[in-house]
Amino acid sequence: MSDYEYLLYEIEDNIGKITLNRPEKRNALNLELIAELGDACVRMNGEPDVRCAIITGAGDAAFCSGADLPLFETLQNPADAYSYLRNDGGRITRTIETAEFPWIAAVKGFCVAGGMEIALCCDMIVAGENSMFGVLEINIGLLPGWGGTVRLPRAIPVRKAKELLFTGGTMNAQEALTLGLVNKVVPVDQVEDAAMELAKTIASKSRSAVRAGMNIINNSLTCDSIDAALAIERGTLMTLVTAEETRRYLEPVIRMMMEAEEKEKGGKA
Repeated sequence: MSDYEYLLYEIEDNIGKITLNRPEKRNALNLELIAELGDACVRMNGEPDVRCAIITGAGDAAFCSGADLPLFETLQNPADAYSYLRNDGGRITRTIETAEFPWIAAVKGFCVAGGMEIALCCDMIVAGENSMFGVLEINIGLLPGWGGTVRLPRAIPVRKAKELLFTGGTMNAQEALTLGLVNKVVPVDQVEDAAMELAKTIASKSRSAVRAGMNIINNSLTCDSIDAALAIERGTLMTLVTAEETRRYLEPVIRMMMEAEEKEKGGKA
């Protein structure tokens, strides 16, 4: 199902999927697509049945090649620029980043500039062998404005992040894998299937546990104190241990272990 002109919006078996759909423009972000994507991300996070979401780009040439350059001609003063960075880009990136379920970027081809910044907000990245990653804004006298200068040095070694940011260079899928930017690299024609397999595995787990894990990880990463981070973990797990959904996952495992133990005792008798 899709109510949008420039993207596809789908939900199937507790998995949400958003596809940037401007393949003839390498899925570049025009103002209309940015508005639709902001709306679609908020909408996806509000879907009651979704347990994991995938974001990808149509075609094999690009996940997203960043903003349409003519877009910058519309930013005539600092107030316009601030609104674009905070209300447009910020809405998309923070909506993905603060979701209660994981988002997976399924990347094929170019994932650069604004596209790279969207991928950086996702919890996991599955990359095709033809993927190229980069923050290219320095080449037009700018810097990333949707969080790239903040998130990239947190995702890969800071020296490599500075090299990419200040040279406008790119790295291929294997280098991204080595640096820990992406979770796995697969043949191009297997990217969306691999992302869907990962999403289905996550969706099959306890929703409460995944949600709790997202809360612990995302909040503890901002803590300067290890004790404060551990307090977040304890406080979250304290309620999770007694949750009804936890019992549904735990009790069959306990029963299986007890049956195996009884069988082992019977064999020794």
